Amino acid sequence: MDSDKFKPSQKDAERFVGLAILFATGSYEPSVKLHSSLASVGTTKEWDYFCTVAVIGSAIMHLNANTDILTDHFQVLIGEELNSRLPRGWDAVEDLMNFIGRGETPKYSEGQSAKSKLHIINEQLGCGVGGWILWNLQKKAPEETDIETVSYLGRLCYEKFGAEVASTFVQGQLGLN
Repeated sequence: MDSDKFKPSQKDAERFVGLAILFATGSYEPSVKLHSSLASVGTTKEWDYFCTVAVIGSAIMHLNANTDILTDHFQVLIGEELNSRLPRGWDAVEDLMNFIGRGETPKYSEGQSAKSKLHIINEQLGCGVGGWILWNLQKKAPEETDIETVSYLGRLCYEKFGAEVASTFVQGQLGLN
């Protein structure tokens, strides 16, 4: 899609943020059923906040990696909409991006396929997102024993919900949904 043809509106930002909120807030109970340890960290309100931020940050990462429609103007609109719904929400998205940016650079084997490299990158990004969520819910760094929960949160918010928000948004811009 040519970014010159895409002129984002406030309505686009409302739909983008609204879909992220819908996914994030609906995921608490099923997540606690799968990982009972999540019931003892943070509150439902904190879950909704940090998971919404993680889904928005993840969707932005997916859009940046796969399209050219994420303009600075659209990011401003998303930030304004998010802040109107979640106090300091855009600051939290920036914190998530900084947290992920401090991670290690993926290491590849010689001759590794592009598909395999992409899988490693997505896995690391997902673990970064999951680690950020759990860190904020626990108010302390995750421990090695938390790796299953971190991985789950990353798959949920980055690989599943973030990708779905980005895909749904792009399909809407192309008139496919």
